[in-house]
Amino acid sequence: AEENASKLQANLNELQDELRSVTASYKSDTARLEERLSTRDAQLEELKESVEKKKQEVKEAQEKVNMANEEVKDLKRDIEKYEKACAEKEHEIASMVSQRISYEKKATR
Repeated sequence: AEENASKLQANLNELQDELRSVTASYKSDTARLEERLSTRDAQLEELKESVEKKKQEVKEAQEKVNMANEEVKDLKRDIEKYEKACAEKEHEIASMVSQRISYEKKATR
């Protein structure tokens, strides 16, 4: 009986050692996984912040493009007005020159 008790104790000690080893391995693996998860979470947060920053940059750039497009429209309108005014002046000048030529022809007769 003492021999059986001794064997059982040895088996129990062996099982307890194995349990301690498995538990230590589990805790170590869990700690490593938690550390990796924490790192990934931090990377994900950085990525989210980067994406939000890029979205804001795109929005600001689009606003600048829209403002530039409005300026282009205004400039085109100004050019059209200027061209129209120039055409009117050219017509006025041509009319004055024509009148002057006509007047000079009458004066030389």
